[in-house]
Amino acid sequence: MSIPSQGVNIAFATQNKKSNEVGYVAPTNWYQTRSNRITFGAKQMDEMFPFQLGSEITPPGVFKAGVYGKGEIDLIVHLEHFIGHILRGVFGSVTTVEDAKWDNATNAPETTGDTPGVNTHTFKFDPAGSHILPWMGMRMKVPGLSSAQVYGEQAVDGKIDALRINIPAAGLITATVSLCSRIVTFPLATTVNGWAYANGYEDANSAAHAGTGSFLIGGVKYPITSLSIDVINNLTKPEQEMVVGSYFPDDFVPLSRMIRLSMMYKWENPTLYKKIMAGQDTNTDWDTMPFIQDTSGVTKAVDATFFSQGNIPGSTERNMLKFIGNRVAWQLERGGLEFAPQNIIMVPFSATLLTPATGQDYASISVVNAATYA
Repeated sequence: MSIPSQGVNIAFATQNKKSNEVGYVAPTNWYQTRSNRITFGAKQMDEMFPFQLGSEITPPGVFKAGVYGKGEIDLIVHLEHFIGHILRGVFGSVTTVEDAKWDNATNAPETTGDTPGVNTHTFKFDPAGSHILPWMGMRMKVPGLSSAQVYGEQAVDGKIDALRINIPAAGLITATVSLCSRIVTFPLATTVNGWAYANGYEDANSAAHAGTGSFLIGGVKYPITSLSIDVINNLTKPEQEMVVGSYFPDDFVPLSRMIRLSMMYKWENPTLYKKIMAGQDTNTDWDTMPFIQDTSGVTKAVDATFFSQGNIPGSTERNMLKFIGNRVAWQLERGGLEFAPQNIIMVPFSATLLTPATGQDYASISVVNAATYA
């Protein structure tokens, strides 16, 4: 008998500590979400017995050196509940201004509460250092042969090593979450049926729609047909983190962190192309200096804002997702321009966010909604 996968249920939680540390408290607030695709599971580190003098010429045996969790989860970016915990996990720091919304005049959350029930959550790389990524847990229910048979995989002590937010010209914003986990277990139905969740599913109307919003480069709106935002935490590999006496990696330490942008520019005029090729728009020759844009006042180097289809429950305001980068180096993607009959001219650009001037944030993603994230 074949089993359809549509009955799979996935949930995340933030842990207070690693599970084998003193003071660890198992998560009680698990936030569930729907997903388009899940490729997550236990990764077993199987190794062959070494060849020895007098052995056969074929492998004599195998042993399990360790196990950990690894994989990706695709989802539609709903702006209620769940997405805040993902952003908290990938950035490491969140500040919340309750009963306020984003102020476009100052390019910051309002400091006075004049919109009851509307909260602004701003996620940034933690200034205390790259080790402040929170530990996270994941639960995944898997259907059995009957409604009474439900199995489940649980992964704890996880850290998010990458988040890609895909923003199309027309359609819903989607995201891919990449997660590493120290410990994976596969309990039976009697345990899984007792799993509780802190929230219901997000409202489908809160999904951010790419057709409603703007994407600005240095305060100028360009015709962009697709956009991807990649938040990358380069974590240590499980093999590096194995310690004597344990089947599990000891940690996942961020060795470097960065954000990259990829976009498709619909050719309108050569100004942007010229800036990126020549370093600035007055020169006509190729220049070894890249086109780097810095924030000036409230005009951000990159400023992307997208709104949901529906309003925040009980409010006239819509859910909002806002990305800001303060120092950005642009480049022409490999392959360059493509020309073909019956095609419009499209130019692939990418960008890397750089460390900004003193007093500015590296980057931030803000969510305006009615939820509060711990």
